[in-house]
Amino acid sequence: MTFSSEYPLISIFIPVYNGSAYLNRCLDSIVNQTYNNLQIICLDDSSTDNSYSIIAGYARNDSRILLLSKTNGGNVPISWNYVKPYLKGEYISYMSQDDWMSRDNIEKNFSIMINTNADIVVPDLIDILDKNKIYKFIGLNGNRNISLTGIEAFIYSLNWKIHGFFLCKTDLIIDEYFNEENFNSDEYITRKCFLKSKLVVFSDGIFYHNNSNPNSITKKFEFRTLTALNTDIEIIKLIIESKIGNFYKISYSIKSIFRFQYYLIKWWLLPIKDADLKLKARNIFLNHFHFIIKTYFNYD
Repeated sequence: MTFSSEYPLISIFIPVYNGSAYLNRCLDSIVNQTYNNLQIICLDDSSTDNSYSIIAGYARNDSRILLLSKTNGGNVPISWNYVKPYLKGEYISYMSQDDWMSRDNIEKNFSIMINTNADIVVPDLIDILDKNKIYKFIGLNGNRNISLTGIEAFIYSLNWKIHGFFLCKTDLIIDEYFNEENFNSDEYITRKCFLKSKLVVFSDGIFYHNNSNPNSITKKFEFRTLTALNTDIEIIKLIIESKIGNFYKISYSIKSIFRFQYYLIKWWLLPIKDADLKLKARNIFLNHFHFIIKTYFNYD
């Protein structure tokens, strides 16, 4: 089935930085979607390879593609804040330059969203760590015929039992600010979108998440990696505000403590000579330590 312009516009946002090795596969999977009333926004973050020219070639042949470029910011949250004024779709989906999706993914997500009046539709996920490690996430624990309240979806997202590569109503995300100091603050916003939802459902569309790119920023341990500890604090605050119970507050705090320990060892082993960077790292560790101690032992 082909969905023409009489159907709602759906925006797909793809931040790009030096993605030439993967862009053709990614863009081919989007421009050939069976749901074709799309706004495809590619934001190039000052790539030093030929990513820009690859996207420009697609844009010349497909008027649905909007190619933007900005000064390198180094993380996805900065790109999100930059691109939000350009989003025109009633619904939105996000993917990275490494990812791709089944040809009918958007169609299946949209059809279920309309039929159920859901705020978010979560497709199946194929998580590719390498050629020998491929994990499948189908619905919730293998069940697609289940619907969740926003709070239930939020709870399952805390340990990523449901993933964040969904189709959602743009209203859920358009007014949210992505903290640009924390490189993974989009993980906080994803969970907040779940929490704000009234209904979350699943589809059998397929999203392929390529987690095997060795050059991905998530694979490199450096100073900005430490800012994930700040994101943990924000998520724990969100858990407290949601009033879902101490069990989730404590269990996520424990998870964050293990992250703290791992990061502390990794950072200590790095040959960092920059005094200012050392001070910033020290402040992140101390702030996290004080927050967790206060939160972990506060059982009210």
